[in-house]
Amino acid sequence: MNTAVFQDGRALFLMWVAAAHGSSRSRQLAEELGIRELHHIAVLPGSAAWTAPFRYSLQGVKTLRLLFQKRPGLVFVQSPPSHAVLFVRWYCQMTGSRYIVDAHRDALRRDVWLKPYWLHASALKEALVTLVHDEYSQRVIEEHGGQAMLLRDPIGQYEWEEYPLKGTFNIAVVNRFSEDEPVEAILQAAARIPSVRFYVTGNPKNAQAGLLAHAPENVKFTGYLPDCQYYSLLKSSQAVMCLTTRDYCFQCGANEALSLERPVITSGWKTLKDYFFQGTVFVDNTVTGILEGVRKMMSGHEVYELEIRDLRQIQRASWEKKIDELAEIVETGIAGSRARVMQKS
Repeated sequence: MNTAVFQDGRALFLMWVAAAHGSSRSRQLAEELGIRELHHIAVLPGSAAWTAPFRYSLQGVKTLRLLFQKRPGLVFVQSPPSHAVLFVRWYCQMTGSRYIVDAHRDALRRDVWLKPYWLHASALKEALVTLVHDEYSQRVIEEHGGQAMLLRDPIGQYEWEEYPLKGTFNIAVVNRFSEDEPVEAILQAAARIPSVRFYVTGNPKNAQAGLLAHAPENVKFTGYLPDCQYYSLLKSSQAVMCLTTRDYCFQCGANEALSLERPVITSGWKTLKDYFFQGTVFVDNTVTGILEGVRKMMSGHEVYELEIRDLRQIQRASWEKKIDELAEIVETGIAGSRARVMQKS
């Protein structure tokens, strides 16, 4: 795996989020590439929409100050928020540096803070390359004239220890109580199979009113878990469940389970089926579908464990090839930028 181009001391990774809430994907990507400069730019607590103009303005100033102080020749910037890309773009336009966008699943969603959309599309077009989770995002960016690369989350190594589980068959449910997670259907399915223990992650304060009070006895809400405890839960469980009602949504929790060689239960979207093509049970997000998926996982558990180990090796090798392709894009792009600078001088 060729990562030398990212380790020359002039590469920097930037995220507009507090370190405690930063994306594990971006952090792992920086570590895998050997990028030592990883910066989180956060200014105000909370994420209320009305504070966005103040937060983005302050974060923009801090971003430009940091970039002109560090003078990186290559900047990785996480999106969303897409406004972070705009400030990185301005820095690169003024200095001749290049930038790469690490676009997460909401990066192309056209909410109020992504208008005018053409402005953000233009920023993606000027990027050296935009890293995306799925084929749909790749098509959108390429249709706007940008260069996109499909790069899934890294297959990582995590620190873990035995997690205290009480059941004979335990399922870790990776969950944040987001609107796309069918938590209520999971709880109803759990009530119908009391022999299985479900450990549901996520901050209970984000749950819908009354949801937790009606949970069956075989469900435990873990609350927010620090990284080591979280990975310990996944590794110690017999299977990991990650469900979403959104199409074109890559499941980071499922990829973490893959990294830890734990069988996966996830939603039957094509994006997920194409990647988790073995060691995985796919369900349709209904109570019946989830229940059938759990039973299928239990009956074939030994086979799914063997398959997920093989899949880990396959996807790790594939990921390393993608990093070599990314290194070539960076080397070519930086060389072209230097040539243009020399011509101007």
